[in-house]
Amino acid sequence: VGLLGHSMGAHAVVQSAGMTPTVPVTIKAAAAFAPQFFAPGEPSFAGVVKVPIFYVSASDDKIVAPAKVHQQYNDTSPALSRAFAELKGYNHMSVATSDTFSYFTTAFFNCHILGRRNGTGSCDSVYDISGSAWCPLCGNLHGCPHVWPMQVCERSYRGPKLVSDHGVPVGTT
Repeated sequence: VGLLGHSMGAHAVVQSAGMTPTVPVTIKAAAAFAPQFFAPGEPSFAGVVKVPIFYVSASDDKIVAPAKVHQQYNDTSPALSRAFAELKGYNHMSVATSDTFSYFTTAFFNCHILGRRNGTGSCDSVYDISGSAWCPLCGNLHGCPHVWPMQVCERSYRGPKLVSDHGVPVGTT
């Protein structure tokens, strides 16, 4: 199961990503777009997240400040795969209603739910582990049809090493 939410729904995603389900379901990944952060002193729940998570914020968001979303990324355990993207020129609603986020969100879920490690729309698309990913989340997007104008972009991958179809580790000769 993958969790995806925007604003208050994203806050629920962050909270749920740290819970132990009472029914037999396995949460494998979460994506939180502009997760609402409450009053000062109230926990963000990011510190108890147990699955890979993708945080997205917008530079022109007047409802959820990008710094609050970035803080949740920093509060998430560095032992987990995680990503943070602050989109330049987007606002609270446009970050969720624009088609520009669909490619990387799909790649993130393909990576952590389906186990797609390399190729288009995979772990390599989000984390550029090979150093030569086509259209990586944080990197050279020249010619990429899925351009995100990044203000800030960070990610860390904590999964299996990528290997080619022939069993050779990706990024080596």
